[in-house]
Amino acid sequence: MTLPNRRIFFLLPLALIAVVLVISSMNDSRTRIAAAERMMVSQGRAIVDIIAESSLHGIGAYNKWEKEVSRRLINNAQWVAFYDSLHGLTQEGLAILAEEMGLNRILVFGAGAIQFCPGPFRPYQFSGLVRVTLEPLGFPPLRGRRYI
Repeated sequence: MTLPNRRIFFLLPLALIAVVLVISSMNDSRTRIAAAERMMVSQGRAIVDIIAESSLHGIGAYNKWEKEVSRRLINNAQWVAFYDSLHGLTQEGLAILAEEMGLNRILVFGAGAIQFCPGPFRPYQFSGLVRVTLEPLGFPPLRGRRYI
């Protein structure tokens, strides 16, 4: 055999091995990238499902809270109406009702949204840390007057 033929027989298997390595590494990288993409899509769907479920729980909790607050407001209004039917509305009577029901203020409006009887006002203390008042501008809200 001549020298060029020997080189071809030696280089041909090396070239074939190099081609097989390149093709297999490309195929391996494609399959790994596809697997990583499938995993990311799966994790994204799981996160979306968790967020959707927690949103439903949050909406349910808010609806329960809203119903409870509505029930309490209706109950308070019924007590005020009952007190009014027995004794009539006075500021002292509303102060007693507010104290017993744990309310900061009771406002009673008559016809035309005019305040019928101004209730007592107690600033609310939240754990002694935050003081919330309804009079930031120096006058009580909903006085029944027109400011325009």
